[in-house]
Amino acid sequence: MPEQFWWVTVGGERVVDADPTPDLVHAALTSALRCAAADHPSVRFRHLDLDPVSEGDPGADVVAAVHVADEAELAVRDGSLYVKRLEQAESGGDVGPESAPDLTHVLITGGTGKLGLEFADHLAASGAGRITLVSRSGGPPDVARRIEALRRRHDTVVDVVRCDIGDEAALADFAATLPEPVSLMLHAAVNYVATPADDITRTDLDEALRAKVTGLRSVLAAIPTTDDVRVLLCSSLSATLGGRDQALYALGNRMLDVVAAELRSDGTRAASIQWGLWRVQGPLDDAGVARVQGAGVVPMTPSSALTVGLSDLSADSIVLSADFAELRDVLALLGSHRLLADIPDDVAAPPTAAPAAPARAAEPTVVHDEIARTEPAEPVDPTGPGATASVADLLRSELALTMGLDPAQVDLDPDLPLVALGLDSLQALDLRKRVKTVLDQDLPIEAILGGATLREVVELMG
Repeated sequence: MPEQFWWVTVGGERVVDADPTPDLVHAALTSALRCAAADHPSVRFRHLDLDPVSEGDPGADVVAAVHVADEAELAVRDGSLYVKRLEQAESGGDVGPESAPDLTHVLITGGTGKLGLEFADHLAASGAGRITLVSRSGGPPDVARRIEALRRRHDTVVDVVRCDIGDEAALADFAATLPEPVSLMLHAAVNYVATPADDITRTDLDEALRAKVTGLRSVLAAIPTTDDVRVLLCSSLSATLGGRDQALYALGNRMLDVVAAELRSDGTRAASIQWGLWRVQGPLDDAGVARVQGAGVVPMTPSSALTVGLSDLSADSIVLSADFAELRDVLALLGSHRLLADIPDDVAAPPTAAPAAPARAAEPTVVHDEIARTEPAEPVDPTGPGATASVADLLRSELALTMGLDPAQVDLDPDLPLVALGLDSLQALDLRKRVKTVLDQDLPIEAILGGATLREVVELMG
């Protein structure tokens, strides 16, 4: 791989107000390629989005972008260069009627999933008159018990309907049975599969998009709605930040963001929310949750996340809780840390810089959780007798623990590049923290990700 990998899109981002709706394919491709950066930490992945309405030669714009240092996301509009930033949304003030949804009849796709049920509970408590939960299976017995408890707690009619929203005939039959028009359509259908980008097949792509994107369009075309219906699409933070083996998931979620923009351009009040990590077990398995937590993203309690996320549906947003200093460190390994340049480490403090780019992040609801870690060994003096052997042994032990291996049963070749052992960028960051605790020394992460061996790392630590 080269030292830098550039990809160029046209109209894949909405940068200025005059921009048209983002191109679905170019936008989705960008989210997928962001995920590839985690698999190639020694390569700087950089993106340039060209002006979709310009008819001039883009050569000069490309040359100008290449000479901008330390920016992973750039765009050109009308001859000017833009950089992408997330900004903390303003808080406070009353939500106007143009943002508050009508809860007369709420339809939730993916309604019997864990996240769908959290939405149902929250909206019932908020006064929803009727909630229709749509899912392919109808949910297991424990879901039926939870729904019955929800009916007892709230004065809300809750209907559960089995329907495959990817089946247009079944969807038409279902739509004909709805007792009243839908006033809020919430799309929470999830089909999460962690797949390395190189292993994605056309079948994988079709299956991932069947309910999440194709099914969404079918639902909107089939169901009766009120004149002022609101549509809320549940996307994921992966569409903006990427993630290891999440290319398929990220591109599907980015498509939802674009669909929301398309709906708005057609006059429908629609918004897409990219959610961070949920405390309830959502689409990720335990290993996936651990990876995301290791990057500094903190699990959110559903009640807190929904209170923030649903308080203002006037625009797309990102809702997450994070240790932003740690998240910035992780993104720095991939060269994309400037995306958070306008968000302070302490998110309670207002941003000191004006927004510089076409991105917006909702104010996080911060949930403080401690992440369980292996107890480190007692610190050693790296300059004392036997220091080199001790450092090598400790590094070998901490490396094994970082990768989930038993140090006593692992014999690591000191002349094999650490990345060849499968060490990825997030694990490298965790290893740096362990070494800082044990040895009070900074680990040369750049050298490790560049192919340094254990022996070379010990020598660099001197």
